[in-house]
Amino acid sequence: MITRLYIVRHGQSEGNIDREFHGQYDSSLTDLGHTQAQATAKWLDCYPIDVIYSSDLKRAFDTASHTAKRRGMEIIPHTGLREICAGEWEKVLFTDIAAKWPEDYAGWVKFGSDFRCPGGESLTELYDRIIKTVTEIAAANPGKNVMLATHATPIRMLRYYWDGVSLDSGVDVPWASNASVTIADYDCDTGAFTMLSYGLAEHLEGLVSVPNFTNFENYEADGNG
Repeated sequence: MITRLYIVRHGQSEGNIDREFHGQYDSSLTDLGHTQAQATAKWLDCYPIDVIYSSDLKRAFDTASHTAKRRGMEIIPHTGLREICAGEWEKVLFTDIAAKWPEDYAGWVKFGSDFRCPGGESLTELYDRIIKTVTEIAAANPGKNVMLATHATPIRMLRYYWDGVSLDSGVDVPWASNASVTIADYDCDTGAFTMLSYGLAEHLEGLVSVPNFTNFENYEADGNG
């Protein structure tokens, strides 16, 4: 029996435009973020969704709300879908992170399994948390179509896991854009995942924004406003 997952990254948030690291800092969507979320909700009208889960952080929950309202559905909040806990980096400008914590910043850019946000969560802890959470949700909804609203780093961790690539491999997995959709199937009999698509954003057309959280100095040059 197959559970299909529609994993949506939240729309553009205040942290994205303020150039700040918002891990579990509870920021809101921008106007563009709401417009992106509405476009994603409209695109998802073509697909059956039986249940909606979301990170309890506002930017993800409000993204999911656009889909839930169109369908008259409730949202199940889940703390396991939260972004990485950034500790001392929460709500700090990206440029200040690179200047004040140069060694830690270099570890973040390397994106290896031994990296930990100062005073916060490690990449390995996030990896274990998001894999456990998504697997448990998929297994608890056999044969259903499930929407999950979450964040950039958790989605990136899922891609590493599904590709069978370790965090220490040096492989540079791309960041999914705001309000993009990643689709995967979970085989309830074998426990195996099959990724069908990653970071689909064609439905956003001119609304695409793709913050790159390992290239802080060139954040604006990447077109992530």
